[in-house]
Amino acid sequence: MVIFNSTNNHNFSGLTNFYTVQINSGGLNLGNNLTISHLLQLVNGKINTSANFVFLNNNSASSFLNDVTNAGYVHSWINGNFRRLITSNTSTYDFPVGSGTRSNLLQFVNNSITGTSYLTASFGPKPGTDAGLNVTESTTYYTGVNNGGVWYLIPNTAPSGGNFALQLYFNGFTGLADNKFGILRRPDASSNGADWIIPPGSSLEANNGLGRKVSDGFARRKQISSFSQLGIGMLANVPNVVACSHPQGFYGNARGTACYTFNGSSSMVSSTQLMQNAFVSNSKVFGSVANRQFFTLFRSDINSGNIFKMLPGSGNSQALMVDNVPPYDGAYFSDPSTWSLVPIQSGGSQNGKINNQLLSQLITLWFNISTSSTLGPINLSRDTLVTTAQTACGSGVPTGSAVKFGILHNVIVYLNGGNGYANTINGLFQLANDVLGGANTAISAADAQIAVATINNAFDGCRILTGTIAYSQPGLITKISAPGSASSEMPTEKLLVTAFPNPYDRQFSLSINSLISGMAVIEFFTANGTKVLELRKYVADKITNVVPYAGPHHSGTLIYKVTVGNYHASGFVIGIN
Repeated sequence: MVIFNSTNNHNFSGLTNFYTVQINSGGLNLGNNLTISHLLQLVNGKINTSANFVFLNNNSASSFLNDVTNAGYVHSWINGNFRRLITSNTSTYDFPVGSGTRSNLLQFVNNSITGTSYLTASFGPKPGTDAGLNVTESTTYYTGVNNGGVWYLIPNTAPSGGNFALQLYFNGFTGLADNKFGILRRPDASSNGADWIIPPGSSLEANNGLGRKVSDGFARRKQISSFSQLGIGMLANVPNVVACSHPQGFYGNARGTACYTFNGSSSMVSSTQLMQNAFVSNSKVFGSVANRQFFTLFRSDINSGNIFKMLPGSGNSQALMVDNVPPYDGAYFSDPSTWSLVPIQSGGSQNGKINNQLLSQLITLWFNISTSSTLGPINLSRDTLVTTAQTACGSGVPTGSAVKFGILHNVIVYLNGGNGYANTINGLFQLANDVLGGANTAISAADAQIAVATINNAFDGCRILTGTIAYSQPGLITKISAPGSASSEMPTEKLLVTAFPNPYDRQFSLSINSLISGMAVIEFFTANGTKVLELRKYVADKITNVVPYAGPHHSGTLIYKVTVGNYHASGFVIGIN
């Protein structure tokens, strides 16, 4: 055994291959590699490797010992490069690397990895910034990678089998919160924030599990199968907000009932009562009074039942017409001479129906944000909202699969562009209202309507916001389309599915485009996760396959999922009657 035992620093150079080494000194500076064939024990003092490395040439996990007085490697660690032999087993290998001032242990938890015979670990400052970071895990996005530092874990050769877990000790890191951090990886030489990814096939422990709380002292990720630069990503603090919205078809149904929460108490109420609850005065103006482009909805329109004639709306989306007739009091339902300003249909079986989707969707959103206090403040800094049904009215307990609702990217960019609107659902309401009243022409009426309709459906029946996703590229965003055109969709690279018309009244179909031929499994679910229909139909590749919906009519949101081989696509379609 060789013991480096002194209060002074030691310097080592030479080709000696030591059998057993104990570090119990003021420190050890390497002039070349330090090779140990049997056992390394740390007691006190850092090993400073510079460009060299400590090589523990023994593949047993027990070939490394840490003295009881060095718990947490607070007195002795390796400032530089540490190489260890490994073998295929289920042991935990310590790599007590760090900087000149502290240790940041990396623990390699082997799960029968094969093909790799040694690993080299080190720790250092994080290169570059977080610009371009775009990583989402379990519907929650990463806001940055902690600046406390990064680890490098480099194999002699890539593994051919097995996997492993990593536990990275964040001694000296700040800004971490329970269940809001996770290990990310990128290429060893990268300093680009856009290169950070989740190691393929890996996962985090469940909330409050091992390595998920700050008090654990480390971040843990399991089922990893590749090596690289490693950092601790910080997850966005997206609370599980329960918010309630309903599509315009619900408010157009006199027999509708909905979950309503007030002062912490939840109950089922009628659509009429819910709309009455939205009013704090006897009327609400939509559009711009200053421009003389406005529509007034009165509380009496609810009490009289006229609202059920107005909704659900139909037609195109457009700004209201200018009222040029004194006393310039805009449009309102009780005066049919003003209906052309909206327009509202006059005569026939659809007499009284709003023929302007922007107004009808905006009225719907106002009912929603006025009766669900948590809906309006929801942040819209990212394009896609991920929501999940709850087990029962007011339970706050998620159930079923999460569903993505994408908002048009140009609308999100505008809301976040310093244009005088808050980047919230309340801000979206104000923007769409200005478009309706001719006070804003930067966003089209059609785009404003699509964005508002997305919100009206994202929390249909009271759902839980479980995450948000940043914009990635065209064609990967769930969106609601104008009536008669392609639907809300979440396509994969190989499968594109749209529903049309959307919203629909009596019948809709799915348009399926696949790059492979095969049997398509087509499933339809209600917003609370109940399956209402499953179809199986052969689809040909590289052509449009049209599949009519043959299930029961459903008012409100109907979610579809299509599977062809290993490819999946999903989205939603809205029944308005």
